[in-house]
Amino acid sequence: MKEYEELKKELKEIAQILKEYPESLQSDVFNLMSKAYMGNLDFSEPQKISIKEGEVVKEKNSPSKQKTTPVQKTNTKATKKRTSSSKDSYKIVKPLNLKGDSNNPSLQKFCEDKITTSSIKFNVIAAYYLKRILNIENVSPDHIYSCYKEMSIKLPTRLLQSLRDTAGSKYGYLDTSDTNDIKVPVTGENFVEHDLVQKPKK
Repeated sequence: MKEYEELKKELKEIAQILKEYPESLQSDVFNLMSKAYMGNLDFSEPQKISIKEGEVVKEKNSPSKQKTTPVQKTNTKATKKRTSSSKDSYKIVKPLNLKGDSNNPSLQKFCEDKITTSSIKFNVIAAYYLKRILNIENVSPDHIYSCYKEMSIKLPTRLLQSLRDTAGSKYGYLDTSDTNDIKVPVTGENFVEHDLVQKPKK
């Protein structure tokens, strides 16, 4: 009878301890404690209890306080996105002459009668000026960046993406299939030569 009472007491203690763990872990904890009670548990080896993502594990800090520690998952996509954005940097093409000469107007002069109220519009104007006026063979994002700086126009947060948007199906004003050789298709030419020309004020 004494063994029965002792077993009953042990089971009550085990039940009390199990309440401190999530339901998904109670079975594993019970098995471990049962093995320990029966003398079948090898304490020389670490015991593993699987914890699923999002589960809360209770830790005993003191008899009066308990702290819950959630198992969190790192948002790798957001981190990757922030990293790629931070690397979106360009440089001014130093040999590039945007000031004009006896043969070509300056970029400033070329833009005087053009509508440059958005990055989409200025992307096309800059590419057109570089390709059609200056006859630059391979126009890169650095060339477009140089034009923004020359005109003191605020840069898009992500210039390369802005150029791709300008070339996308919604607009189709540029060809960025090779970003180191940006081209101006007929759609872009018409846009600059007709749609972006400011009408003289009456």
